[in-house]
Amino acid sequence: MHRRPDGRSPSGRNGCGPGIGPAPAPEDCVRSPGPDRGEAREVLTIAEQAQREFGLNSVILRVSSGDREVLTTALGESMTGVPAEPSMHFRAGSVAIVYMGVVLLQLVEQGKASLDDPVSRWLPDLPHGSEITLRMLGNSTSGLHDYVTDPAFLAELKAAPLRKWTPAEVIGIATGKPLLYKPGTNWSYSHANFVLLGAALEKISGLPLDRLLTERVMKPLGLSQTTNQYTPQIPDPVLHSFSSEHGTYEESTFWNRS
Repeated sequence: MHRRPDGRSPSGRNGCGPGIGPAPAPEDCVRSPGPDRGEAREVLTIAEQAQREFGLNSVILRVSSGDREVLTTALGESMTGVPAEPSMHFRAGSVAIVYMGVVLLQLVEQGKASLDDPVSRWLPDLPHGSEITLRMLGNSTSGLHDYVTDPAFLAELKAAPLRKWTPAEVIGIATGKPLLYKPGTNWSYSHANFVLLGAALEKISGLPLDRLLTERVMKPLGLSQTTNQYTPQIPDPVLHSFSSEHGTYEESTFWNRS
C-alpha cells in the first residue's frame, strides 16, 4: 500500500461490489457457493497459488464475466484465528489515482480545463506552478520531490504513525526540495503529484474532492462500499494488515496510510 498521509486521500475504504455497471453494491458481500468445478474452480486455484507464491496473509477477490459473477471469496486470515471475509473493508490505495485521472479527463472533455493548463492557473501559490501542467501531475512527470522518501518525513511518520498530515505540510516538504528535472522531461513517482491534482480538481470543479469522486466515479460504478476517510479509521468489518517496516512485526491497519 502506498502512503497517502495527507488527510485528503480519496481512497477511503473498499468492499466488494459489482465494480462495473450501474447496479448498487450489496450491503454485505458473501462468498460464492462452492466452487467445485469450472471457471470458479480455476480462478480459485490461481488465487491460492498466488497466495502461496507471494506469501500473502489474506486475499479478497471477486471475478465477474460481464454481468455474471464467477467467484467471490476470501482466503487466509485477517488476524490470527479470524478468517478473512469478502465483506471486509481495506484501503483502496493507488486505485484512487485512477479515479482522479478519470475525473480530470472528464473535466477536460467538458471544456472546464486543458491537460496543458499550468497548475498555477488553479493553484497560483505553488512553486514552479507555471512550469508544471495538469498532465504532468497526472502522469508523474512534474519533477517534484516525493515527500514519502524524505528522511525527516519518515522519521516523523515512524514516531507518530497516526499523525494526520495536512496537504500544506506534505506539499511543503515536496516543494522545499529542488525539482528532480525540468518538468515534462522525465518520469518519477511522487505522491505530491496527486495531492496537488486533488486540490486542482477541487478548484476546477468547485466541489470537495470526496464529493467529486463520489458523484463521478463511485456512484456510476455502483461502488457503494467505497468511501472517503479523512482519518486512519476504517469502518467495520476490517481486513487487518501487518508490517515489519518499523523493525518489529506489528499491526499496521490503522496507520495513516492508503
